Amino acid sequence: MECVGYSGDSRPRSQWTCHSCSPYSKASQNIPLTSSDTHIPPDIISKIEDKIVTAIRQELQNIIRKVLASELQPIKEQLQLLEGFNTLPNNHLLSDVEIVGIPEHRNEDTNIIIKKNCNVVGFSFPSPQDIIFTTRVAKINRESKRPRNLVCQFSNKLVRDNFLAAIINYNKSHKDNKLSSSLLGITGSSVPVYVNEHLTPANISLHAETRKLAKTNGYKFVWVRSRKIFIRKEETSPAKNILSSEHLHQLFKQQ
Repeated sequence: MECVGYSGDSRPRSQWTCHSCSPYSKASQNIPLTSSDTHIPPDIISKIEDKIVTAIRQELQNIIRKVLASELQPIKEQLQLLEGFNTLPNNHLLSDVEIVGIPEHRNEDTNIIIKKNCNVVGFSFPSPQDIIFTTRVAKINRESKRPRNLVCQFSNKLVRDNFLAAIINYNKSHKDNKLSSSLLGITGSSVPVYVNEHLTPANISLHAETRKLAKTNGYKFVWVRSRKIFIRKEETSPAKNILSSEHLHQLFKQQ
């Protein structure tokens, strides 16, 4: 039924209106909601915040996990390579030596470098075929500015041991002029040259760490024999075999 303006009260007909036509009712329909009308209970807000924080944390964890996996993958592959190499049978190293510190030059002949080493220390090969091959090897630390080490494989362990003995005897008798790049006829600044048994990457790192700590703690001698690392504080002190990095640090703690 359409509104006829009758309100059912005693007011004049000119003022008869239904409830929906009342100006008061229309005004109330346009009143905006107040903050009290839209108030969200604190427990609901807390639950929403917890869900948002949880979602952000999960997303951050996923991002961090992906970034770390990407950054660490090359390191992981290198470690796996080194560990695999270190667990291989070491018989192929028994007749090798590794020479450290010789500067690199373009078009160098590594065979000639080995022969110059022999001439300087007074070592003669029983046969020209006693040098099987010589080569530079890749650096473990690619960022290092030091020259790549030179590896030489001899025909057998006996020749290798005699060559090492000649190096040791030369350095002992020439304490003020030990084996160096200048003695080998290599141009540039003279740098010390070290000749060792060819070690696995793990033992190379341990050997370097041992030399550093031995120098810091006043040990005069560090050497390698049959792929084992030894130290001695004085000429009359007993030799100690270094088994691992943990063993090395424990040894110096006990002093």
